[in-house]
Amino acid sequence: MGECSFTVRGFDYWKNSLAKFEKHESSQSHADCVYLVKQQHKPPVVTQISLAHQNQQAQRRKMLLIQIQSIKYLLHQGLALRGHVEVEGNLIQLLKLIQNDVNELSSWIREGNYLSHDIINEICEIISLTIIRELIKEIKDRRFYSIICDETTDQSGLEQLCFTIRSVDNEFIVHEDVIGFYQLSSQHAQHITEVILDILIRCGLDIKLCRGQGFDGASTMSGHLSGVSARIKKLNPKAYYVHCNAHSLYLALQDVTREAPSVASALDITNDIINFMKKSLKRLHLLDKLAELNHHSNLKLLCPTRWTVRASSINSLIINYELVETSLDEIRTEGGPPRSWTIRIRGELSYSLLFVRSPSRSPSRSPSGSR
Repeated sequence: MGECSFTVRGFDYWKNSLAKFEKHESSQSHADCVYLVKQQHKPPVVTQISLAHQNQQAQRRKMLLIQIQSIKYLLHQGLALRGHVEVEGNLIQLLKLIQNDVNELSSWIREGNYLSHDIINEICEIISLTIIRELIKEIKDRRFYSIICDETTDQSGLEQLCFTIRSVDNEFIVHEDVIGFYQLSSQHAQHITEVILDILIRCGLDIKLCRGQGFDGASTMSGHLSGVSARIKKLNPKAYYVHCNAHSLYLALQDVTREAPSVASALDITNDIINFMKKSLKRLHLLDKLAELNHHSNLKLLCPTRWTVRASSINSLIINYELVETSLDEIRTEGGPPRSWTIRIRGELSYSLLFVRSPSRSPSRSPSGSR
């Protein structure tokens, strides 16, 4: 009978129908017909491609949003996104941690299409600009503002201008928002003024609404003839210049130290003693062990630039005086550093009592309680 019985003439050989049906089911003509019927119930190919593309696009958008949230988290915590070895960077490791809950992330990390340096840096820049736009919007709503600027140098020696805007909201709450760090190609007052004005233009802030400017006391910034403050005041006489209070305090304390050699000597001695104990793991471990046994806090390093926080370092030496004294005696007995070093530091520790006093202690008593 052949396949014509099922396609042209019709089937009428019912005596052996089951065997014929089984044979027909395995034929190519039957398979082609089944395929055509199934295709009739499917959407057109163009539609299928479009739906697949939409699903893929939605999936990749979801993965990208997870990556952006991870970058925002690391930036907020002040953590580096990449390390010396790419696969061990914080961003990759954080995404691998999240993939335990989102299986699709494994293929996203493996492909690495959106994990290149350029794309990650671009995402960081977009996040930064978004934050700045929100800050500028709030500053504009408060109308009047002041600017605070200071020159800084990063580890590579690049000169930068730290630009901050100070404003007050309707609840009389003061806000100080750091807008960013801007590279300086020159340290002349004219160039710094041009950079400040360029920042204000980019932020859409009118210089006429500026009511104050705060800089350090350097002639480049505060000069009354051609300094930055004078140049800005020519554009807006209402932009009142204020010498930075923190810098003024620093200069005052610096002058006091120059006029009182005993104070400078006490600070130098404190710095020598603490550095001697801190710069050696063996000595530091011995001091930590004694501090733990006596329930004392540890020594604090002397800040080289911020004078107003040096009191905590001096107080830590006074509180731990007996521990440091005991540690030095043990170090001198056991050996280690040259004996002359230990003797000198031990002598400085005794000498420091003549100048360093805690406000809570009587001037006539030493930390050990002896008269």
